[in-house]
Amino acid sequence: MTNDDENDSAGAAEIAESSSNPAHPSNGVRAGERRGGRQAGTPNKSTADVKALAQTFTDEAIELLAAIMRDTNKGDRARVAAAKELLDRGHGRPAQSVIVADKRVSHEEMLVLLD
Repeated sequence: MTNDDENDSAGAAEIAESSSNPAHPSNGVRAGERRGGRQAGTPNKSTADVKALAQTFTDEAIELLAAIMRDTNKGDRARVAAAKELLDRGHGRPAQSVIVADKRVSHEEMLVLLD
């Protein structure tokens, strides 16, 4: 084996060790540290594209929900579910409360308790 072969194999072993050992990163990044990528809260392009496409059906979906809600031939569950979806979309979902030790606590009270 020549000197160059020994240097190449030693270098390859060092690279393999550093890439498999998170405590010894070869690029100066600490283990678990994230670099690059999208900023937090920025949706990826495919998510944004799907959302934009789905939004083109908003009027039709609302009309369908309203038709189901009004159709007396549909079951009560379907009509109530359609009405609930319309209310949630139009007015937002109602605030939820949490029961803590057999006491009903609002979302705002829970936030105070958690602080």
